[in-house]
Amino acid sequence: MSHTEDSVRLIYNTWERFLNAQSELFGGDREFTELSNKLDEVRSKAFADLKLTAPEVEILYEKLEAVAKLYSKLAARKGIAVGSSPPTSKESFRVFREDAEIHFQTLAGRDREHYRGGLLGELTKASDPDLVARRMALDILTSATTAIAFDKVNLLRAQLSLLGDGARQRGMIELVGRHLREVSADPVWSASGRALVLRLEEFESACRFESCVSVHHVRLPAEVQGTNRMLPNRPLPGWLAENRTGVHAVLADLRSAGKLFLERIEPSERPRNVALKIELNMGMEGAPSVTDPATTYAVIAELLEASSARGVYLLFTVGDSNGIENAPVGRTTMDIMKDTGNYHAALKAGLEWAADRGTSADARELALSGLGKIEFLAKASPPVFFGSAEDRVSSPRDLEAVEAAARPWVVCVDYDETGFRTVEPDLGPLGQAVWGTREFQIAEPWASADYRVHVSRGVSNHLFAGWTGALKGLVGLHALGLRPGDQGMNQRGESPLDVLSAVMQAGGFTGLPARRAGVSDFAGLAARCDNAECRSAVQQSAKQWQDLSSFASGRKIWAAGAAALEAELRKLRAEGTSETVLMAKMRQRTRAILEDAEREAPGFRASLWQGVSDGTRAFILTMWRLRDHLPDAMRDERMGLRIGLLSRLPHQADLVVQGLPKIGLGGGPDAYFEVRDAGIVVAGTDEISVDLIAIQEAGIGGNPWAFNHPVHGALQFGRGPMCWEEVRVLRRQSTAVSRAN
Repeated sequence: MSHTEDSVRLIYNTWERFLNAQSELFGGDREFTELSNKLDEVRSKAFADLKLTAPEVEILYEKLEAVAKLYSKLAARKGIAVGSSPPTSKESFRVFREDAEIHFQTLAGRDREHYRGGLLGELTKASDPDLVARRMALDILTSATTAIAFDKVNLLRAQLSLLGDGARQRGMIELVGRHLREVSADPVWSASGRALVLRLEEFESACRFESCVSVHHVRLPAEVQGTNRMLPNRPLPGWLAENRTGVHAVLADLRSAGKLFLERIEPSERPRNVALKIELNMGMEGAPSVTDPATTYAVIAELLEASSARGVYLLFTVGDSNGIENAPVGRTTMDIMKDTGNYHAALKAGLEWAADRGTSADARELALSGLGKIEFLAKASPPVFFGSAEDRVSSPRDLEAVEAAARPWVVCVDYDETGFRTVEPDLGPLGQAVWGTREFQIAEPWASADYRVHVSRGVSNHLFAGWTGALKGLVGLHALGLRPGDQGMNQRGESPLDVLSAVMQAGGFTGLPARRAGVSDFAGLAARCDNAECRSAVQQSAKQWQDLSSFASGRKIWAAGAAALEAELRKLRAEGTSETVLMAKMRQRTRAILEDAEREAPGFRASLWQGVSDGTRAFILTMWRLRDHLPDAMRDERMGLRIGLLSRLPHQADLVVQGLPKIGLGGGPDAYFEVRDAGIVVAGTDEISVDLIAIQEAGIGGNPWAFNHPVHGALQFGRGPMCWEEVRVLRRQSTAVSRAN
């Protein structure tokens, strides 16, 4: 009898083997999907009397090893070898989900419970949690590996964060720790000859998280106070200086606390490459939809000055990769960087430094000339950002000259042009179940940098994730085709390529976001929404679609080009080309198609981009009112887990700064029902803590660990504070907002 047959007989009795055979006969795979249930039965039975005997330990591990062998065999039969990194698909998610449930079902429930069930669910609801904590200690100590034991501790902390009570959370941690100490001391472990997978000191270390955050309040310019609108895409008098004051304050706090990365750099003439990531979504409006350019300017200017004082030379590479809604219509990241003023702001900071510290008189003169061009536009009537679509003055040669003058200190890049680096970290069973593969592609400028600074857009609502902010902003570091939304489409058996022809197939601009989200009957849903603002947005989107008809020749070129490109890309996909390569080709080729259409029908490009913006607005506002109609794979806990996983990858930020001039509520990220004034600058050591404090300072009540799904997802993967007490806040100003758990 083979080892595999032995494993089958050890796990399944005669009747179960018969059921498995019948399932296989009719195309099912019961033998595979029942593995986690069988192991859960073994664990639950062994833990029922709250102790383990040496024979029980041996039986448990014997069956765990048998399940592992069966899983490996059955997964390979499905074309997915253990340890491999297959292309994401509906099947890869099913295979990795079973592996996660094999290890975590007893503690955390099934995948459909988002790993918040099982003993974790019992612990937070039990009137007397002592017995549950004992079984949890037994489950942790009988984990297959130390890494899985640590993952279980992470899930415990995440579950406790939902309590919103720091004292109770710490009490629960101490209770589980006490039982771990008692169970670890049981002679059963020495009798079995097995080493403990997790020592008490390792548990206690894993239950701690340290972060440091500073907050400073800034005053919004009078012209944008109380407007219930996002910031406009134009220079605002005094706003750069106000932000610089705020950024100076928060960075000074971090430096005093020994938490600013500059303090770790030894003086040297060698330039240190600093990747500075910003957030550029659609960018038809300003912050909080995108990174506030005033914050971008202030961070670069302040870090240049602080580094010089330490004898350190910094070279900033400012970049991002924009959202998928731009790919089918040829709108690049650099287009959005220019239109939102982040290009203007980054170059201005570099030019000011070059004008003062340039290595030669010629370099300083070129920098002053570039500054003159930027200042002229900022003071024009109306003021415009240098290089933006509204800049009718600057020529391509002007842009090249300004970029060259700033280049010794600041370079602006499009991550889709500079490329991405493939990384395949060991995610463990939980990470692979959430992501569907091991592969990630991270922007090369970020991966190769000496230091990394994340200047994020402000926390606000988000249609799919519930909340966006610095943590959600990590998505832009990743190549299209391997982003949380792309993985959601793959989990549904769809492809990001589907967005390419979505507008033409739907006969309207709302087709693009609807196809991305998996909403098949948006028109029918929109008809059910009685909100006046939603109806107006839908009507505006339909009108813009009709207006596009006035560019008939351009529309014909674009539609025909997109259809031909889609056919080509689908053929390549069938031949095995990866989705990241296909999406890169989509970006490049749609831009060329758009330029052909624009030459034939001037004005087509602006009309198309406005239409996509209008369609996105209509979809976001309407579906915010009807969020239950969004597929589970694309929202809330599921999306939060995928985004949270990004915080565990290699190449994390050394500094996170968030400008929150306004906070968007209801919708997001490109349209909101309400936009409140906030006037906050936050800086800290990680995205999760920065987002939490920004939410709190903006006056948003409740428990953010419960409603901010990315924050909770990050905690499930061991990143971020569990409670307010784990965030060290260096306050510079008192506020009226109370900090309560």
